[in-house]
Amino acid sequence: PASVAELDEQKVRVYIRRFSKVAQAEMQKYNVPASVKMAQAIVESWAGQDAVTLSTNNHFGAPLAGRNYDSAWESWRMHSMLLHERYATLFNHGNDYKKWAKGLQQAGYNNDRTYDRKIIDIIEKYQLYLLDEQ
Repeated sequence: PASVAELDEQKVRVYIRRFSKVAQAEMQKYNVPASVKMAQAIVESWAGQDAVTLSTNNHFGAPLAGRNYDSAWESWRMHSMLLHERYATLFNHGNDYKKWAKGLQQAGYNNDRTYDRKIIDIIEKYQLYLLDEQ
């Protein structure tokens, strides 16, 4: 997963504009905070620029690895379903993005030891918590 410093700020902003409505729709349907989902997609797909993301439409890296999607939206939906199936306890955190990030880390969602920090840093730098307010 990418860190804030490794990402191109302009590409991140374009990615946020492109997928903010998708993140909010997934929040409404699956109760995953849009801020968390957007941050995960940004760090795992390098704001949509990763070669694997471009060739497979997988915006969520390893958890959905080995799958090709017809559209980016399809990978966003599959990721929401995966979170519900494998990480149900996270939904006890409501829209608290810090608890979600730490919960993902503790649950072993990603083996990067700084994954939670990367999620929080992205959310705070780009004010993604505003997506949760609808």
